[in-house]
Amino acid sequence: MATLHYPNLMFEEQLMGLSNASANARRLVDDLAPCVGLLCDGPQDAVLVSDQAVPRQLPPLLNQVHFVRDADLTTPGTFQFSSLQPWGLSEPAIAMARRLRLHLDHSAIAAVATVNSRRFQNQFDCVRSCTTGDVNAQPFSTLCDSLPAVQQWLSVNMEEGKSWVAKAEFSQAARNRLIGRTPSLDSKSVAWLGRQLSASGVVSMEPWVQRAAELGIQMQISASPEKTKDCPDDYQISCAGLTECINTSGGQYIGSLLKCSSVPWNSWSAAVQHAETVCDAAARAGYRGFLGIDCMIYNDSCGQSWLRMAHDLNGRCTMGRVALALQKHLRTDECGFWVHLPADLSDPGRFPFAECLSSDVSTIRTSPLKIGDRNPQMITWLLATKDRDEILHAVSVCRTHRSR
Repeated sequence: MATLHYPNLMFEEQLMGLSNASANARRLVDDLAPCVGLLCDGPQDAVLVSDQAVPRQLPPLLNQVHFVRDADLTTPGTFQFSSLQPWGLSEPAIAMARRLRLHLDHSAIAAVATVNSRRFQNQFDCVRSCTTGDVNAQPFSTLCDSLPAVQQWLSVNMEEGKSWVAKAEFSQAARNRLIGRTPSLDSKSVAWLGRQLSASGVVSMEPWVQRAAELGIQMQISASPEKTKDCPDDYQISCAGLTECINTSGGQYIGSLLKCSSVPWNSWSAAVQHAETVCDAAARAGYRGFLGIDCMIYNDSCGQSWLRMAHDLNGRCTMGRVALALQKHLRTDECGFWVHLPADLSDPGRFPFAECLSSDVSTIRTSPLKIGDRNPQMITWLLATKDRDEILHAVSVCRTHRSR
């Protein structure tokens, strides 16, 4: 039973009914779409790619993956797929499954929209002290339903020199947000906030904090075959794994750590438990499928350390889940770092900072060298070694060069 993977990486935009992505954003989607091939389980599984973006010069890890164009699927008998697996469930994904007559396990679109919304996330966005050991969680972000409510929040919570961020109703992957650095609003900020409030009725306001570490908890909610005494609900919750997220200082994703963390694993225990609560609420709202829950540890201006337990909820597949699929390519005693780097840093066929790494660190390309007839603007790599400190050094090297 072969699966056709549909990498609709602009899922949030599809969920909002938007179709005006920039040419640069579309190119980036085409660059990263082949990485979804790392999720393929069976020899007949395939990844759907744009007609002009068929990947070429594949790395060994993708050599056995089939990449098909939409045009290829119009030829009867050419490909035999039984199901469609989208990156995220959207109306275009449902329409594609119907057109190709493929099975698609899905929730109601309303449930998908609910779980991906800031209204839903805000209910679970809480922090607890890592410094004092206090188990009582406190709210973090605040929903505002008008411009006066935003201004009131700023006057109470912000002072000159402190940064804040406003997030739209659907605002994952460091998109659809506004960062401010003063308690007052300029005309551009007022215009942005006005558009978001008109579109969805709310924005989420929160202070900007500096991450010390960030974790992606890769959860899944599946339909249960039947209710039993041991499983009284019609759904099952499972955790596929944990991947520490590596981001730029501005919050853009760089990559994921595999089988290691920059902080002790028990630092995340409360957040992992909290994830079960989030998933239970999502399931009761009717959601089924992948659910990535991001949490972070940050330090405040007084030096206290805090655990923020659900700052992003992604009701879709995530890059952290793709990274988990790479763990099978690590030896038992190895840890790794899956990293996304701009191709213009050096020769795309060679890891750009190899000279800064220990000779014990292996570098394995996980992206094609050609997307259609052009060079990609983003290349992904898997770094692996037995030494956790060497992996963390590689993270520092990549983060430094990405920020230049």
